[in-house]
Amino acid sequence: MEQSRNPAEGLLRDPNLWVIFAVTLMVVMGVASVAPALPVVQTALGVGPEEVTLLVTAFTLPGVFLTPIFGILGDRYGRKVVLVPGLVLFAFAGFACTFTPSFPALCGLRVLQGIGSAPLGALNLTLAADLYEGRRRDAALGYNQTALAMGAAIYPALGGALAVLGWFAPFYLPLLALPVAAAVAYGLRLPPRDGRALPLRAYLRSLRHALGDPRVLALFGMTLCTFVFLYGAVITWLPELMSHRFHASSEFIGVVIGSEALASGIASAFLGRLAGMVRRSTLVAVGFGLFALSTLLFPTLPSPGALFVPALLFGAGMGLDLPATTALIAELVPAEQRAALLAVNGTVLRLGQTVGPLLAAGAYLAGGFAAVYVGTAVLAVAIALGILLGFRGSAL
Repeated sequence: MEQSRNPAEGLLRDPNLWVIFAVTLMVVMGVASVAPALPVVQTALGVGPEEVTLLVTAFTLPGVFLTPIFGILGDRYGRKVVLVPGLVLFAFAGFACTFTPSFPALCGLRVLQGIGSAPLGALNLTLAADLYEGRRRDAALGYNQTALAMGAAIYPALGGALAVLGWFAPFYLPLLALPVAAAVAYGLRLPPRDGRALPLRAYLRSLRHALGDPRVLALFGMTLCTFVFLYGAVITWLPELMSHRFHASSEFIGVVIGSEALASGIASAFLGRLAGMVRRSTLVAVGFGLFALSTLLFPTLPSPGALFVPALLFGAGMGLDLPATTALIAELVPAEQRAALLAVNGTVLRLGQTVGPLLAAGAYLAGGFAAVYVGTAVLAVAIALGILLGFRGSAL
C-alpha cells in the first residue's frame, strides 16, 4: 500500500475507517452507558449495592473466556462472519433488558449481551491492522483510540440522562448496533483472504509459535500493566483519594477522570505523525514515563483542581501507549494469526481491569495512598526502562 508523507492524508475519508469507529463505539457502550444507571436499577428492582454491580461483571466476564475463541474463529472463517452475529446479539440482548421484570433475568441477559460484545474489542483492532500498513496503520489505530475515548466520555452522560426516564432507558442504546452490523456486512471492504485457511493443526502450531515470541509476551505484559495502573491508581483509587483528602463531590471526581479520557483521545490522534519521528517502542516507553510522573503527582498536589494536571498526563500516556502497543503486536504477527493474538491481548486487558483494583487495595493496606501511587510510579519507570533496553537496536 502506498505511503504518503502525511500518513493520515485521506485516511478520514475512507468509509472503512468510519465503520471501524462505529464498532469501537459499541465496544465501550456496554459498561459506560449503564454504569450511571446502577443506582436507579438498584432502587427499581430492590437489590443491594453489592448485587447491582453484578450487571457490570455479568457483561464483562464472558469476554475473559470467549475473546480468544472468537479471535481464532475470526482468523479461520473471516472477520465479518464473527463480527456481524456478535453485533446483532449485543443489540437484541441489550434491548431485551428493557422488558425484564427481575434482577436475575436482567443479569442473564447481560451475560448474553457480553457474549455478543466479546469479539468486538479484538476484531475492530484487527480490521484496522488488516486494512492499513506502516504509518497509516499507526494513524488508523490512533484515531480509533480517539473514538474509544470519545465514547468513554460521552456514554456516561448519555446513559445518566436516559436513566432519568427510567432504569431501563439506557438499554435502548444497544439497538444502535443493528445499523453498525449492516454497515459491517454490506459496507466494509476488506482485502481478499490469501487462499485457503491453514489446516487447524498447522494454524494452532503457528499460533503457539507466535505466542512464544518474547517480544509478543512483553507487549502483552505492557497491556496488562497499563490496565492495572488505569483501573487501580486512577479509576478505583483516585476517587477515594479525592474524597479522603478534598471531600470532592462525585460530579467533580467524574470530571477529573473524564479529563483523562479526553487527553487520551487527543494524544492518540497524533500517533501517526509521532510514529514517523520515533520508534513505536519509544512511544510506549514515553507513555509509561507519563504514567510514572502522573502517579507521583496525584498524592502530592495541594488542591483538587490541581489534579487535572496528572489526570491529563496519565491520559496522554494512554493515548501513546495503547495504540502503539497494538500496532507493535500487529506488526509482529502474520495476518493469519492476527485476530487471535489481538484477542489474547484483549483478554490480558480484561485481566488487568480485574486485578488492578485488587493490587491497589493490597498496596493501600500495606502503606496507604503513598504505597498505591509511589508503587505504581516505580513499576512504570522500571517498565519504561525495560522497553528502551529490550527494544534497543530494533526497528520497532
